[in-house]
Amino acid sequence: MKQPKPVTLLSLSFSSSPIMEAFGNAKTVYNNNSSRFGKFIQLHFSQSGNIQGGCIIDYLLEKNRVVRQNPGERNYHIFYALLAGADKNHRELYFLSEGPESYHYLSQSGCVNDRSLDDLKLYDSVMVRLTALYLVALYLVALYIVALYAVALYAV
Repeated sequence: MKQPKPVTLLSLSFSSSPIMEAFGNAKTVYNNNSSRFGKFIQLHFSQSGNIQGGCIIDYLLEKNRVVRQNPGERNYHIFYALLAGADKNHRELYFLSEGPESYHYLSQSGCVNDRSLDDLKLYDSVMVRLTALYLVALYLVALYIVALYAVALYAV
């Protein structure tokens, strides 16, 4: 994984979008990157026009997608990305099996792969951006455990 460069407040705000997309987008029958969340971005500017601060409020529009998908659809991208990119140590740490086929909540729709989606590339992208946002390893562990709680406990 490449090392991130020091970032500005502006680049931090842009870096969060791919993370929110990974945790909030899913493949539907209509397209492979459908947003299942909403976000409100509030930026605070100085009198000279520079960003001084801000906040992002995001909310999940489709909570039931975690436990049920229609035929041909997939769960949120992050689940498949984590299974594609996690190394052996992370698999053991998160009690993960080899692929999405092992999990009812990821395979019930019959669609675990999509040739137009690169789950490994998404995993790498999310990890680079999380690192750029200076999240510590313990926080990453907690974030993935929360995200995978329902999936990991209900292996097929």
